[in-house]
Amino acid sequence: MQTGTIYTLTDPRDDRIRYVGQTTKTTTERLAGHLAYPTNPAMRVWIHALALQGLTPRITAIATPPVDRLSTEEEKQIAAHHQAGHRIFNSPHYHRNLSDLYLPPKAAEVTRAANLPPTQQIDKYAHALYGRLAAERTAGLKSTARTVLGVAVNAPILALLLVWATLNVRSVRVLCFIGLAFFGLWEVGFDHLLREEVLPHLPLQEVLDFWHEYLKRPMTNLGWIFLGMHLIFALGAYLEVDAAARASDREAKPGDGSVLTSSEVAAAAAAALDGALPKQVDKTSPKN
Repeated sequence: MQTGTIYTLTDPRDDRIRYVGQTTKTTTERLAGHLAYPTNPAMRVWIHALALQGLTPRITAIATPPVDRLSTEEEKQIAAHHQAGHRIFNSPHYHRNLSDLYLPPKAAEVTRAANLPPTQQIDKYAHALYGRLAAERTAGLKSTARTVLGVAVNAPILALLLVWATLNVRSVRVLCFIGLAFFGLWEVGFDHLLREEVLPHLPLQEVLDFWHEYLKRPMTNLGWIFLGMHLIFALGAYLEVDAAARASDREAKPGDGSVLTSSEVAAAAAAALDGALPKQVDKTSPKN
């Protein structure tokens, strides 16, 4: 039985899946077809932008259904990727994602995130939360009021992530796990056993007295200071992301000083590339 291939095209700059397609050829041949005959204006802009950086999309086979079910499986995979939140450039979904073509891509370091030092993790979190907000503000797509609101909403989330990155120590995680395990045992019905057999052998009263007498007030104050500093740092982190977005915008701004929004640039570039290709290309270009 002859089979075909369902594949994805991934942006090598940020590891985002941008297209889902089908072919009865090898994936290398199909990728060459995409480079020669992009399937829609958004794909032309995307592939052209990668080419300017010396890059090409990464093609990955994800399924090999029989040829008679190839189109059905392709539609199923396109719908599944769209519903999963992938901002793909398949028609008609690319109309919603034009701004992605000229917003700064986020660095793809997902697989290394767990091994990054805290300072780099914090920078990664800040760009993940504030990157699009800063880019849209720089492009004139968001007002100052909406930007301030977005920063205010995201700052507590970033603060919690900063706390986690700071306290991401094995001993702290072990203590948290023990506490959760103890609470779980209590909740599922082992409370009687714990009261009768475990708690009487623990010096809980002495620990509580020592806590209330010497540690409660200073530790509480230190905790609030700790959280407050992280919240202030989270608010300030937007300034660095915003500065990076403005620097990127200055590099992309036309030489005559005119300013276009990212959607306008994407639409203009798509129209220009669309008009530059012979009209018969779209009619005769092979899909497979």
